[in-house]
Amino acid sequence: MNDTTDSSVDVPQDTGEPGERTGISGILLVSLGLIALVTVVFSQLDNSGPEALERTRLSLTNATGWFTIFVMNAMLGVVIYLGVGPHRKLRIGGPEARPDYSLFGWIGMLFAAGTGIGLLFYSVSEPISHFETMRPYFGHDGDAARRAMNMTILHWGLHGWAIYALVALILAWFHYNREGNLDFAAPLGGASARGWRKWMGRSLNVFAILGTVFGVVTSLGLGAAQASEGLAILTGLTPGLWLQLAIIICVCIIATISALSGVGRGVQSISKLNLLVAIALMIFVLVMGNTIFVLKAFGQHIGYYLNNLLEVSTWRETYTGTTWQLNWTLFYWAWWIAWSPFVGLFIARISRGRTVGEFVVMVLLVPSAFNALWMTVFGSNALHEILFEDKVLLNATGPDGLYQFLALFPFAPFLIGVATIVVLLFFVTSADSGALVAATLSSGKTSPPAWQKVLWMMTVLLVTALLIGGNGLHAIQTATIVAGFPFTVLLPYLAHRLLSSMRSSGG
Repeated sequence: MNDTTDSSVDVPQDTGEPGERTGISGILLVSLGLIALVTVVFSQLDNSGPEALERTRLSLTNATGWFTIFVMNAMLGVVIYLGVGPHRKLRIGGPEARPDYSLFGWIGMLFAAGTGIGLLFYSVSEPISHFETMRPYFGHDGDAARRAMNMTILHWGLHGWAIYALVALILAWFHYNREGNLDFAAPLGGASARGWRKWMGRSLNVFAILGTVFGVVTSLGLGAAQASEGLAILTGLTPGLWLQLAIIICVCIIATISALSGVGRGVQSISKLNLLVAIALMIFVLVMGNTIFVLKAFGQHIGYYLNNLLEVSTWRETYTGTTWQLNWTLFYWAWWIAWSPFVGLFIARISRGRTVGEFVVMVLLVPSAFNALWMTVFGSNALHEILFEDKVLLNATGPDGLYQFLALFPFAPFLIGVATIVVLLFFVTSADSGALVAATLSSGKTSPPAWQKVLWMMTVLLVTALLIGGNGLHAIQTATIVAGFPFTVLLPYLAHRLLSSMRSSGG
């Protein structure tokens, strides 16, 4: 589809949406109060605190994992149906709506919000970690490597992006096509809802703000750790707490300027740059690495993934009594769901004018295919070094894992510098899109006031700084996953509301 709207123009300001909140809302005050309380408590945790939360997560995951797997597969089915079924021709915003952003700018923002720092953090460390775990259970290291890559692609593939796509489509449809606020109250009836639906809608908005802030804080913690390792390699600085804090402060200042300049300018411009630099890094590694091996592996990975998708996506450790899945697949599913309010609302915010079919293809298939290629280029190259070159990369499962891998290439300092820049750019886009989402939910406006964007950016900065020095970040990540379970329960109902609304529109 050819976009007809200039990509440098931001979405028009809201003009009195039903139930629109103005000024300082109760949702804003409650959210800030809860964030302050959680931050103070978690910043004081000793080792027993995170351990208790982790036990809670594992117990909840073990008891409800079967349901989470059912929801993930069912929602993937719903999204595929939306993409190929009778609703695919419906347009977000109505028949006359046209996209507000160019196709490349839109895709860049999808990646920046939906993938972020994790794509670099886990691109080498996850395949190697799976390989280490599976190696004793297979008769040949090649089989262990193939299964390790298959599980990595599963975790970054269709299921997770289906959750993002569904939540985004629900929010976009009820906002642009049903004239509700861009929040989680709209699908439940918005300002006109009665009883439990109105209470649930407001509660979900608060939980979505908390999930957004703490999710971004966790990502910034990972990004600060990885960026500080890269800067330390390049400059000789010590990759400690003070360097991480300096990175966070500098990046948040840039992100604040970006957020204040609007989605059509700051966020989109940095997202485009981020995607271009990331693609350039991937192409360089592909060309300078084991190119033929990686291309052969990519085709094999896609075939193996699709051929075994039904089996691996419904697999549970029912008869083995092991806990690998609790710590990996079910952890990922819970994390995708916990992030879905944040990423879903951001994608909804930038998707007016797209048809449902185009939306599903671009949000579900394109990022999933890119992630599979990215993980193959980095992960398979790393596994090749272990299998065929006897390189020692089996300890490359931490923040410096990517840099250990890049150190094997020609022009290693240059590559490490580029990778560090990509981490920092993902850092900026995660922070400014998170601030935009939190401000949207707390203000009830698609284009929230500038002071709320600054407020949420400063909140993210302060919370990250307070938690980065101790056990707080891991505890926050675990608590966010536990708190995201209500979204797992509610997703089937929200999907039902979307399909019912689309049917009533004649689609």
